[in-house]
Amino acid sequence: MTATISGSATSTLVALTTTGNTILGDASTDTLNVGNGGLVKDASGNVGIGTSSPVTKLQIKTQTNGNAGFQNSTSVAGGVKINCFNDAASVSAPFELDGSTLQFNIASIERARIDSSGNLLVGTTSATAKLSIDSGSAGIYGYFNSANANGGYFSIASSGTVQGDIGTAAQIVSGGATTDFGINARGSRNLILGTNNAERMRLNSAGELAIGKTQASETASTGSGYGFASPTGDPFFSVVNASATAANACIYLSKRTTGGIVIFQTNDGTTNITVGTITTAASSTAYNTSSDYRLKHDIAPMTGALSRVALLKPVTYKWNVDNADGEGFIAHELAEVVPDAVAGKKDAVETVEIKDADGNVTGTEERPVYQGIDTSFLVAMLTAAIQEQQALITSLTSRITALESI
Repeated sequence: MTATISGSATSTLVALTTTGNTILGDASTDTLNVGNGGLVKDASGNVGIGTSSPVTKLQIKTQTNGNAGFQNSTSVAGGVKINCFNDAASVSAPFELDGSTLQFNIASIERARIDSSGNLLVGTTSATAKLSIDSGSAGIYGYFNSANANGGYFSIASSGTVQGDIGTAAQIVSGGATTDFGINARGSRNLILGTNNAERMRLNSAGELAIGKTQASETASTGSGYGFASPTGDPFFSVVNASATAANACIYLSKRTTGGIVIFQTNDGTTNITVGTITTAASSTAYNTSSDYRLKHDIAPMTGALSRVALLKPVTYKWNVDNADGEGFIAHELAEVVPDAVAGKKDAVETVEIKDADGNVTGTEERPVYQGIDTSFLVAMLTAAIQEQQALITSLTSRITALESI
């Protein structure tokens, strides 16, 4: 290798030239240029590798518009900043870190790492999922805040398809408030809650809630549990006990003291009015309907009860479902005499939706709406009939006694 050194004892410029390369130092400007711009130190102390005009304390240029610079932090006093930018230092450029693992230390203590499988670990060195966080004694795992007027939310996806969201209700639920927290299952998906890896409660896409079973409808084939109505249809509450044990009741109602255990109310548009109760005593139960005099007017004695009783048609029969014997009345026949004792209309039917396990409507069908009777409405008429009959007996007895005395 041939090298040439040029300069003089009084010169501030020294050049060392080898074959194809020049090292140029200028004492007057305190600059150094190695390899025609391959390594440069300028007068301000900035060092550039691959660039002849470094703008940071250390700037490395790897390609056109690909520069990495080490400089004083612009946000933390006494800190160091690594900045990636274009050749004009006017636009940020992509930055890539590559290694078998990426570890972040603060004060020589590891605080986070990305392992070789791409798992992010914070506060721990053992990965149990893509994100593993150990908060230590802090208690809280994370804090998430959004400056959006409607708050923020997370979306959870499977194979690129969003399944549901968690966040402020205003972001994920139609009509939701910014002050409410929301959980949303998208589309026709169900919202499932479970314990011990087993489903315990399901809210389907139709808004029907099933507890202990997978459908809100009252069929025993869906298992034992509770069901609450769809908000888009007629409300219902179903309780299903699929057990074959007779002692296992569907509903248990318990109260520590005597008194009302169930209260039935109606609303006149402004006020809830109690129309019935189920009350308990120490060893008995009473089923009560409203009968207070303050709820009634035009009160008058009942007449003609005996003739109405004569119109009743008590019958015996067998039930279709199990061929069991029964006795009582046929609803539409009783309605002709005591309409208040009968609910429903003769031969009524309704069109109902057929739904799958997810609450999706798959079709419709017509089902009978059976009439029912409440025999308690017969008590007043039967009592009046007995009184009328007794009055007749008394009258006939008096006449017989008078005739016998002749």
